[in-house]
Amino acid sequence: MAYAELAEFEIVIREHRFEPSISLVPAGQRVKLVVHNMDSTPEEFESHELRREKIIAGGSTAIIYFGPLKACEYPFFGEFNAVCMLAWHNMWMAKHARNMVSGLQAVGSRVQSGEQPFDTSARLNT
Repeated sequence: MAYAELAEFEIVIREHRFEPSISLVPAGQRVKLVVHNMDSTPEEFESHELRREKIIAGGSTAIIYFGPLKACEYPFFGEFNAVCMLAWHNMWMAKHARNMVSGLQAVGSRVQSGEQPFDTSARLNT
């Protein structure tokens, strides 16, 4: 993909909060994310899904490149703000707990129907 197709988006950090907190970027394109930290203290831009982590000094700007991406949600957060970090942690745990419960329910159904023996029910090969 040519760099001429690079989509550019901006995020501002104020009081350790990201504005906007959600950015919609086009699928299938490389993205240039410009992050302006308006605070006097550093903040970290972190996204496990994007595999990006960058500390942005107070009063400075960082540029983060990623993509092209599939259509999906790619959450990001600031790790230096405890409230934001706890909120992100709770959302991450809720999402992954739902996936684990779904896998365990599938195993339970297979054991109950006789498709899978009970002694292998600990495996989550769904």
